[in-house]
Amino acid sequence: EGAVPPEVGIFYPWVSEVLAKNYKALVLEPEHRFYGESLPYGNRSFTPESLTVLNSQQALADAAHFIRAQQQRWNCTARGTEGYCPVLTIGGSYPGFLSAMMRLRYPAVVDMAYA
Repeated sequence: EGAVPPEVGIFYPWVSEVLAKNYKALVLEPEHRFYGESLPYGNRSFTPESLTVLNSQQALADAAHFIRAQQQRWNCTARGTEGYCPVLTIGGSYPGFLSAMMRLRYPAVVDMAYA
C-alpha cells in the first residue's frame, strides 16, 4: 500500500462513479499521517518522539476532526435536519479496519462504514 495520486481516484470506482453521482455525494480521500506526503513534523517526522502519534487511535481522531471540518466547510446541519450530510467511511485492509473502527468509536460522526 502507498500513496494514491488524486488522478487515479478512489480504490472503489463504484463509489465515485455510481453512488456519489446518484446521491450527489462528495467523495474525499484524506491521506493518513506519515503515508505519502503527509509528514506532520517535516524532516523530523521519523524521530522516536514524533512517531508517538503514528497509531490507529490518532488516525481515528484525525479522521473525526477532518470529517467535522468538512461538514462545517460545506455548511452541513445537525443529524435529522434537511441540510445534514451523512458520512460513509470505506476501506479495505488497514483502511477497512479504520473505517469500521470510525463507526464504533465515533458513532456521532460516522453514519455507516463499509470495510
